[in-house]
Amino acid sequence: MVGRQNPQSSNANENMLVLLVLQLLNLVSKLQEKIIQLEAKIADLQRNSTNSSKPPSSDGPMVQKPKKPRSKRSPGGQKGHPGHQRALVPAEQVDHVVDHYPARCEKCGSPLAPGAQRESTEPVRFQTFELPQIKATVTEQALLQFDGTP
Repeated sequence: MVGRQNPQSSNANENMLVLLVLQLLNLVSKLQEKIIQLEAKIADLQRNSTNSSKPPSSDGPMVQKPKKPRSKRSPGGQKGHPGHQRALVPAEQVDHVVDHYPARCEKCGSPLAPGAQRESTEPVRFQTFELPQIKATVTEQALLQFDGTP
């Protein structure tokens, strides 16, 4: 009697299996909904100013900006480009002139005595512009009273 089963126990087993399958199908549908929610959340987290219409200020601290390709030019002013400098004010409009003399000879390095130097070339000139100190004007207002008698 090993091969034979009770018809009632067979029905019970079938009912348990059907119930188990229904529970598993319910669990699968819940997990699929959860997967859809998590994928939407991941898509939101991956959206930043470089791949959407969001402003850069809304980017988090972890967003890496795309690097610009390195230029073939060296940094700074390029060779052959004319410099832009402020023109020197004429000598008659200068308020103060300060002469700076070297302390040592450029050729031999010996110390130079003050006043013993001769100018050998045209000096290199530059000008600085200082704004005058602003001083407040203080005005005192006094209200006078008369008693009405002359």
